[in-house]
Amino acid sequence: DSVPVLDQAFEQAKRSKTYLTWAKFAATEMKRVGGAAMDHVSSIYGAMDTTKFAPIPKEERAALRKRFGISESTTVFLFVGRNQLRKQFVQCLEAFGQFKRENPQADVKLWFHTSYSEKAHGWDIVKMATYYGVDINDVLATYTCKHCGEWFVSPYKGEDLNCPVCKT
Repeated sequence: DSVPVLDQAFEQAKRSKTYLTWAKFAATEMKRVGGAAMDHVSSIYGAMDTTKFAPIPKEERAALRKRFGISESTTVFLFVGRNQLRKQFVQCLEAFGQFKRENPQADVKLWFHTSYSEKAHGWDIVKMATYYGVDINDVLATYTCKHCGEWFVSPYKGEDLNCPVCKT
């Protein structure tokens, strides 16, 4: 999932009759670098087991919103991805900021399900939100407790917060 493609991927592909990547750009890059020896490399989009991943019932959705302090009237825009410079976090913040300026009455939040701490390899989301005039309280983050494993959603307030469930 990066360029340059790791040597490990080329080695695996050499030992495989068919080699599939998740990212189309990776398959293209492997063919460019490896030539005819990589003709068997292709990409496939991730499949989902719809018996395990499906929309949740309205009651469960309402309970989650209540648990995380998100009003039923709030529209939440979600972006899921690893915090990497090639991902569209900045464009999301820019568009969200513009939307909020044009619609100040709108009850909306932007939820980044990602790592905020990867600033050396990704975007400084807080800095970019400030740059685009986005109130950081309108940018939600996913937190997982390292002690009890519970997860919660709230505006980004930093790393290693006290868990609202187990209080560690």
